[in-house]
Amino acid sequence: MRIDFGRSPEGVIRALDREIGPHRELSLSGCPQGVRERLQWGDLVLIFSDEQFIGWRRGKAAGGIVCAAGDAG
Repeated sequence: MRIDFGRSPEGVIRALDREIGPHRELSLSGCPQGVRERLQWGDLVLIFSDEQFIGWRRGKAAGGIVCAAGDAG
């Protein structure tokens, strides 16, 4: 499954909940300004602003805008 940066949070979250299962909300501790939501599906964490998907982290790999790696939520 491919999810491009800039997609709306609602669409991304709905698709992943359907394909992977329910998400878990993580704290925003260690996140840069502008991050409004950080959600986890297993080892995949996605980061959202109010309007779009802006970053991801999976293990040691990451892309886009991410929160501090040491913060587990």
